[in-house]
Amino acid sequence: MLVRRKIDKNEIERELIVVPEKYRDQIKSLCHDSTSGHLGIVKTKDKLARYFYWPNCYEEIEEYVKTCDPCQRVGKSNDKTEAPLTLVPIISEVFSK
Repeated sequence: MLVRRKIDKNEIERELIVVPEKYRDQIKSLCHDSTSGHLGIVKTKDKLARYFYWPNCYEEIEEYVKTCDPCQRVGKSNDKTEAPLTLVPIISEVFSK
């Protein structure tokens, strides 16, 4: 088994399993679909980075999540409604209302 040693942001050394090409789709599915519940790009990357590594793994995860059918069907709405603007009364004396 091939491993990659990496020091994370907390100065802890981790050994990441280097995944062969034929298992990468299964690992991506495991990190995003199965146990995570379609959490999104950042959380899927974090979950993958704890245990696994392969070249360009982050780009592949981004592409996988962006093309995930259930995520695309549910998605986040882009129609954010803004609060209506109202005039604020001008106060002539400081700290008085």
